[in-house]
Amino acid sequence: MEDDINVDELFGDPNPINIRIPATSVAKGYLERLSGLRAGSCVQRIAWSKNGCVASLSNGGQEIQVRCLFCRQNDGSWILSESVPVKGTTASFAHPLVHLSWNHSGTDFAAVDSYGRISIFVMNIAVKRYGLSRSSSLDQEDDMAALVGMFWLSQARMYLVLSAAEKQDTWSLQILPRNHVGPYLPPKFGLGLFCLTKAAVLRFIYQTPDNRWMDVSLELESISSSDEILTHSHISPQKEAAENSLLVATYNTAKVLNIYRVMMKWNTPNTKLPQAFSYPSIQARLVVSKDLSMFIPPAASDLETLGSSRSRYQYELTHLQIVPSSNEKGDPANPEGDSAILAVFSRATSSFEQQMPSCSIVRWEFKRLTDSLHPTFDEVASKKHNASNSKNQEPVTALFIDGVATLDKDIVALDQINFGTSVVFAHSDGSVTFHDSTTLKDLSSDPDPNKISVMPHGGFEFPLDTSSAHVAFSPNACMAASISPSGDVRLRKMEYILSSWDDSTVTNHQALAVTALALQFVRSSGCSSSCEDILALVHNNKDLLQEFQNEIYRFSQIELDFAFAHNHEKLFRNTNIQRCLSMQASLGAQSHLGRRNLTSNVAWITLSLRNAFMMFGFTINTKTAPQSGEYELNNPDVLEALFGNTKWHIDLTIFIMDELFELADKMKEEPDQACRFQLIRDSKSVALLLILASVPRTYMKTNCRCLRGLTNKLFDLCNSAPGNQIQAIVDFQALIETPPIKVSVFERFLAEIENIIRHAYQSGNFSPEDRRAAEKQMLVSCEIPPIMLPVTEKILSQSLDRIQNDPPGIDRAGIYFRDISWLGVSDDKATRQFQKTRVVDAHRKILLAKNAPLRRCVRCGAQVEDLPFHKGQPPWLMTIQRNCICGSMWMIDPAEQNAQ
Repeated sequence: MEDDINVDELFGDPNPINIRIPATSVAKGYLERLSGLRAGSCVQRIAWSKNGCVASLSNGGQEIQVRCLFCRQNDGSWILSESVPVKGTTASFAHPLVHLSWNHSGTDFAAVDSYGRISIFVMNIAVKRYGLSRSSSLDQEDDMAALVGMFWLSQARMYLVLSAAEKQDTWSLQILPRNHVGPYLPPKFGLGLFCLTKAAVLRFIYQTPDNRWMDVSLELESISSSDEILTHSHISPQKEAAENSLLVATYNTAKVLNIYRVMMKWNTPNTKLPQAFSYPSIQARLVVSKDLSMFIPPAASDLETLGSSRSRYQYELTHLQIVPSSNEKGDPANPEGDSAILAVFSRATSSFEQQMPSCSIVRWEFKRLTDSLHPTFDEVASKKHNASNSKNQEPVTALFIDGVATLDKDIVALDQINFGTSVVFAHSDGSVTFHDSTTLKDLSSDPDPNKISVMPHGGFEFPLDTSSAHVAFSPNACMAASISPSGDVRLRKMEYILSSWDDSTVTNHQALAVTALALQFVRSSGCSSSCEDILALVHNNKDLLQEFQNEIYRFSQIELDFAFAHNHEKLFRNTNIQRCLSMQASLGAQSHLGRRNLTSNVAWITLSLRNAFMMFGFTINTKTAPQSGEYELNNPDVLEALFGNTKWHIDLTIFIMDELFELADKMKEEPDQACRFQLIRDSKSVALLLILASVPRTYMKTNCRCLRGLTNKLFDLCNSAPGNQIQAIVDFQALIETPPIKVSVFERFLAEIENIIRHAYQSGNFSPEDRRAAEKQMLVSCEIPPIMLPVTEKILSQSLDRIQNDPPGIDRAGIYFRDISWLGVSDDKATRQFQKTRVVDAHRKILLAKNAPLRRCVRCGAQVEDLPFHKGQPPWLMTIQRNCICGSMWMIDPAEQNAQ
């Protein structure tokens, strides 16, 4: 064998002895990476944001490159885009960039050089387009200002710690609600982050409402010698304490671990000047200090007798993290008890002793101790006073080891997932493992068949990859990106291993996989994180697609039954339904020309209806100024978007009526009811599903009502509008009043359909659960349930004839000859030809010029014109257009990027 060495053959021994030397593969740059991790904690050369953008350092830390994960529309594969350099860095070869960090929303990031100087870049509408917001020139060149810790402030909101458990052959969510904890920035303030230097100076950098950058600092401890210089740190909110409290863990060259509690307060200025804003003040106190200079991880200390000296097996710190405590409820008497310290130690020497573990993970818990004398001292009169004082002393916080794990490979990257309840490690041999942050149990190799908390529990695992030791994980830890010494970025995806554990313990591998994917999707929805990496896994495993589509609706607990609802607030305000419809639309997309299967088409049209509703609703309800009677209708940008969405909505109604009339004509040729029902099932009609399912029907009905209101407001506005806008208003009114089927007629048709469906549910004694199942079958599976077959027959045979004959009636010839190829909702020859030559703006629903600059959605591939936002636009219009109608991010169209 290649790895066997025949030692005695070298000396001519007739009886050779084979010595087996195990072959080990390690990631490229592993030793350099490990050396950097031991030297400090702010050495992240590649980082992946929550919205799916990857930033990396290249050219020896002289440049920043950004890429994004997107779906290549010609084959549906998910890849990293070509890199785009970020302009505005001031790095030099003497002091290069050494660390990258994204904020919590994933829209902005900080780049830090070896001096600790911070540049902050903000996203300009599309990923891969970043502008400099804070220049590193605001900071001084000082070696002692190099950073060892960084923490971005987040938004105040609730989040859910989720896992899945099997009960009676059904997987259900286990939900543990938690509140995001502060500190927070005051309203209208921009960005804010804490930084800790190796000189133990805590800096708070924040952006005021007028976009100025301010800086407040505090010295945590006085540095009097080189042994006290900090090397590692981690900053985390303190959950059970006051909202403006932080925990700061530090580690210095003398191997002393200190834990500080930092309090932050926003002060109101004494002056009433408009440019005077609240300003912060910070205070800190030492909670606990622990000397680790002679520390050897417990599992390694058992083997101490193997060495001749203690220093031979000394372990060095590489990672320091603050993670949630095992005490879920917390203890008000022990405010630090809701957190724990997680430290990773690697062997400092290059010893070949195989008995010693290469890496040790240690977890410390906080505990409160009370110093007191033995009760017998109370009997001594001279000690009574001192004993009494000792009883009244405040409790002392101490650190106690709560768990230890050892590994035979080093950890080169660490990331907390599921709000710190689990951690994912990238190892020196190219493998990736998932661990419970409380028990340190390896969740990758020891799954629980009755509980799912991480992706390996569903049969997914990362393939080995030794291309680089610099690794960053995607928002849901389903993918990893690594950067080579030359600056090239490589994408690594999880793979579905059907038999990743013993078949005797698991009976349904596919159910586990689908549950793991759906669980991770719900988690990403709860924290407004990108789910493109989950979508990529499902695309690679087509067998899981339909079940996954059903499970995300069930796990998200989205209400789809609005047949009897009079208040549709849930439908309009629930962003989770947008995320589920987006996944459904993306999973069924079949080409870059917008061709979709039935389920994808229904979801995409419903998303467009939702987008039109938001345009109409904001226009009607938003005034140009407080206490003003003027609305946004006289804004040219608003009028353009309204005109496009109104034309789209009217042409969609024409498409629906045309398809219904065609189906009704076919039914008249079938005398047998069973044949008619079979015809309805086999029709796979998009129009039929849109009017039967209550979600798209509610959107259409509401849009019709909004259009009636807009018509009235435009009529009143026509007399006072500027001359250059009168023609636009007249065109808008003509658009509403002259179609083959008027908006009011279609609204009446929808109301009649709703009454027929309600009567069918009532006469069939359908419970709310039965109705939800039927609505889900229509919207998600795109199948017509048995209860809807007689409903459909009545609609096609009676309701259609009634609205056609009652005034003002319907121009059926106008419907038949109307060119609706631009809608992109059918797969006929005219639609395919249109999509090859023209582009429709996904938000404004207008045709774009052939040379118009474009932005493209990273998920669904929809395109919009790449127009800059300006002050004349209403804030709500900019908010709507900031994301695609599917909720995903924009990227610069690849063709536009190459042209630049």
